Amino acid sequence: MERNRLIARVAIARKNGARVVLANGCFDVLHVGHVRYLEAARALGGLLVVAINSDEQVRALKGRGRPFVPERERAEVI
Repeated sequence: MERNRLIARVAIARKNGARVVLANGCFDVLHVGHVRYLEAARALGGLLVVAINSDEQVRALKGRGRPFVPERERAEVI
């Protein structure tokens, strides 16, 4: 989602009294742990914002050859 659109959506949610929750991860090789993490994060508030690490960040964290899936595709899946 484009940054300004996200900022507006978060502002509206907060104005309406919603708790905003942020979850972050690589989400390169999706598994049940990711699903449980996101479900638990969603249960904590009214709006869940999910941040996806960039390809460069994933490479730095996981090593050469990663990510297996490019960041735009990982974001689409999430």
